[in-house]
Amino acid sequence: MNELQVTDYDKAYSELEKSIQTALETYSNVHRGSGHYSAVTTALYEEAREIVTRFMGLRKKWYKLIFCTARGERLLIDCLHPGEFLTIGSSDLGLPLGVRAIAIKKKHLKEDVPFLRGGGTAKLIASDWVVWESGIKRYEAGTPPVINIIAFARALQISDIYGRNIFRGNNNPECQGFKNDDNELEGCTGHELLEKIRISMTGQKTMVPTAEGELPYVNLDLAASTPAFFQAFESFRMALRMSPASNKRIINDAKSVCSTFFNAPEDTYDIFFTSNTTEAINIVAENFHWMTHDNNEPALLTTILEHSSNDLPWRSVKDVNIIQLSTDENCIIDPKKVEEVLVHFNEKHSIGKTVIRLVTITGASNVLGIYNDIAEISKLAHKFGTMILVDAAQMAAHREIDMKKWEIDILVCSSHKMYAPFGSGVLLARKGLLRPEENDPEQVRMPAMENYAGIAAFTKSMILLRDIGFDTIREEECYLTGYALEEMKKIKGIKIFGVRNTDSIHFSSKGGVISFSIRKPWPHQLANQLAERGGIGIRSGCHCSHMLVKNLLGVGPGLEKFQRIMATLIPGITFPGVARISLGLNNTKDDIDHFTRMLKKIISEPDYDKKSIRKKIDYYTRDISEKVYGELEIDKHLLSHSGENQQHQ
Repeated sequence: MNELQVTDYDKAYSELEKSIQTALETYSNVHRGSGHYSAVTTALYEEAREIVTRFMGLRKKWYKLIFCTARGERLLIDCLHPGEFLTIGSSDLGLPLGVRAIAIKKKHLKEDVPFLRGGGTAKLIASDWVVWESGIKRYEAGTPPVINIIAFARALQISDIYGRNIFRGNNNPECQGFKNDDNELEGCTGHELLEKIRISMTGQKTMVPTAEGELPYVNLDLAASTPAFFQAFESFRMALRMSPASNKRIINDAKSVCSTFFNAPEDTYDIFFTSNTTEAINIVAENFHWMTHDNNEPALLTTILEHSSNDLPWRSVKDVNIIQLSTDENCIIDPKKVEEVLVHFNEKHSIGKTVIRLVTITGASNVLGIYNDIAEISKLAHKFGTMILVDAAQMAAHREIDMKKWEIDILVCSSHKMYAPFGSGVLLARKGLLRPEENDPEQVRMPAMENYAGIAAFTKSMILLRDIGFDTIREEECYLTGYALEEMKKIKGIKIFGVRNTDSIHFSSKGGVISFSIRKPWPHQLANQLAERGGIGIRSGCHCSHMLVKNLLGVGPGLEKFQRIMATLIPGITFPGVARISLGLNNTKDDIDHFTRMLKKIISEPDYDKKSIRKKIDYYTRDISEKVYGELEIDKHLLSHSGENQQHQ
């Protein structure tokens, strides 16, 4: 590689990294939540769809573009015929982002039941029916790798200038950065490390326009997605430039860290990296009959607390009875009730040959913030010959998990809820349980194996969480949750769902997620006002936990039927749901104080200039988009010498 080409290579990566960092500064969960960050991230995501479509030389009028992983691409293509679609992926550019894009002619985009089911794919859910989303949303299950997709779109723009092979000059022999060897963090643990990480976390103290002038943005939507540890972004950035020869080391190091983090010995557990929790649970559901092969009629025990990602995939499994357990009066799953059901089915065989073969349960509710007693429930499951799967999406960044000690058979979680929002997740299962050698060997291995950069970031985040320590994390979370509950209870007319008293014997099971409602305005209106007037991001709605939210709101069969009709007839309709704040390591007491002050003001002073502030937020969103996708800062001298690189393949 000559000197000029090296300069082109460095320039291209520098532009790409700058765009990624800008996107991270206002990162939120796409299409969900409220506030400036959610608006910006959604705009960047949808603009990425348009950029990729244009790059492929296609017109939006005729094509729909769907983002997915390599595995999702394979599943979707299996439903299509040659000539009905075109594909492109980050691997085509030599970037380890794990992003695939499929452009499908609109007339061939079927409205069938999606092949991946979970968060975002359904409008409304009941115990015995589902109203699926239409169009693209039906086929993009779970939280997409938003940052990776933005990076992919930006890389395509850059390759328009430097040529399609510009990112194939990866010459770093290894990806460093997994060890906690940052000078400022060296030797730090506990609260000291937490404070230093909090200060450097992406998106902290970003100023946003509000009806009261510019204010620092307050992100209270961490259950949806977390900001990035700066150190995790550094690992991601470095992995982008790594040599392909280092991929194996990245995976091996990641498995080793993951094994330690969850106490899942590698001689006992298989470790597979996926794109998110939704994809992981879909994989297990597809393998269910391999796991439970016997002469009985298999059943599955789940709970009303589950996110749709741990609900919808199981409904697609043929010939399986699903038993759903309700909560007690404190919205907690009582292990004694679990035992009663297991005795009924597996010991007394009261339902003939029907035997519960899997207990699939959330580690923590994304609506109520309740941590289930996984250790005790797992003990009961094994006592009655049943396996257990734990959806740890809301638990892994908050509480210590000991798979070996608790005898957990399967565990899944996502990195975007663990301060590494780069499209990675993990599926841990007892060795041989998924039997990939008897099914499809690529089925489990392929999901995110192209996303080495995301896996590197995930590895770094696990190391930092471990070094902070879960005692410190739990102490911080309990303090902020307790403080928030006490301050919120002072507000007249507020209703808090689930455990609400800090002196309750159940408070130790309460995490930093608080769902609530007030008489007026409705939850989605309240969320908008908190953003527009106070620069506060929360979330409102059913939170992909429709069964639980409807139960909390007392939605009966009649109203449920009416909602189904409305969801079917009216595109984009929203239902009241509940408002939710959710806390993370970036939050402080000042955030809670600002939130409760604004909540009181919204109740007492309902009027403000909506039109003016919404224009300002739109302008703010466009400004960020221009910074991410705007014109390249290119040296004209370099351009004049790189014409041979400007041809598309």
